[in-house]
Amino acid sequence: MPYFRKLDESWLGIELELFNRIGALHRISEKLSKMDINIEYLETTEVSREIYKLFMVLSSSQPIDYNVLKKELVTEKEFVKDVIEASEFNKIIFSSKHYLKDLGGIRAILLEEGAMDGFIRGIKGALGAEAGSHLLYHIGFGVGRSLYENFLKHMSRGDMSRLLVGIRALYHGLGWGMVAGDRLTGEDELTITLLDNWECSLYDGMSTEPEGSFTRGILSGILSIHSGKKVVAVENSCIARGDPFCIFRLSILK
Repeated sequence: MPYFRKLDESWLGIELELFNRIGALHRISEKLSKMDINIEYLETTEVSREIYKLFMVLSSSQPIDYNVLKKELVTEKEFVKDVIEASEFNKIIFSSKHYLKDLGGIRAILLEEGAMDGFIRGIKGALGAEAGSHLLYHIGFGVGRSLYENFLKHMSRGDMSRLLVGIRALYHGLGWGMVAGDRLTGEDELTITLLDNWECSLYDGMSTEPEGSFTRGILSGILSIHSGKKVVAVENSCIARGDPFCIFRLSILK
């Protein structure tokens, strides 16, 4: 079950870059076993022919000190290139490089690209581009509000920094795209940059207009329920029209 709720300091998530050599995983497992640390979850992906990355969720009967653990693992220079601590958000441990399939015990329903292509293009084809985009925005708005209620509602109103961390965790966890950057651009404004946004990638370089209506709705729904105010979301940059990123600016209306 990827995406683990972190119970206390006896749980830890780490990401390792390992040299692609026989015995690397065995050596790491052996080292952890000697430290009385269990591997609760492991996921791997290839970075290159020489390097692959592991995302691991660890537990122990005692608190796990990340710095002590890292010091032990990096001594295995034959196998270990780097060790970093995985990100955390509200008792959820998540990887920055892996798309995970379960959010804190709640099932994530994954739809492959063909199904999502049919969903987006089908709505626009049936209603027309303009009306379809409006409908997708409102569907996304409802999704955003639901995501907030399920995963983000514990946060204090107005705490935008933590909200951005939560949005990053959700997008990585759902596999909707990588949050390449997020920042507060004003007292009532924030900017979110998405790499490989799934919705817009359906039109990669084929459109003259931004295609992130569903995404705008999701982000607006999240921010509107968090702020208790109306939100306007604008997509200033979009991979659908050949830009390198999708950039969304969200403004809270007074």
